[in-house]
Amino acid sequence: METPNPYQSSQVVSDVPTVDPNATDVGLEAIARRTFWEWEKLRLWFNGVLTAWTLLVAALFTEPLFRDPRLWTLATAGGVVANICFFAGPIVETYFTWLGWRAFGTRGLRWVIFALGTLATAMVAALAVGTLHFSIDIGDD
Repeated sequence: METPNPYQSSQVVSDVPTVDPNATDVGLEAIARRTFWEWEKLRLWFNGVLTAWTLLVAALFTEPLFRDPRLWTLATAGGVVANICFFAGPIVETYFTWLGWRAFGTRGLRWVIFALGTLATAMVAALAVGTLHFSIDIGDD
């Protein structure tokens, strides 16, 4: 029976497995765990870009909307919905990776999905802020 070596360095085990995207025997769970971990790092960029974009669009109007409480309600609700929709990115990437589709490579696919999703969300945010600006309050005479 071997006795443990007290001078041997301990191994650090990561909760996030390393996945070789070219391996054929990688399980769905390993792919999903790694993909979702990488996308959570992108969430900070996603929220930063959308926050800056929404504030820029709100500032572009002749009379900025910053004093309108509806802007902050809309931005908060929109932010929650955008972050829920953000989950589509890692789901799509996981599915394509699991199926073996690697047209852009793993990172390339992630950036294409991220860019398209962020662009679509930014367009919806601009439309929502513009609609708020041009809305007519009924009852205010």
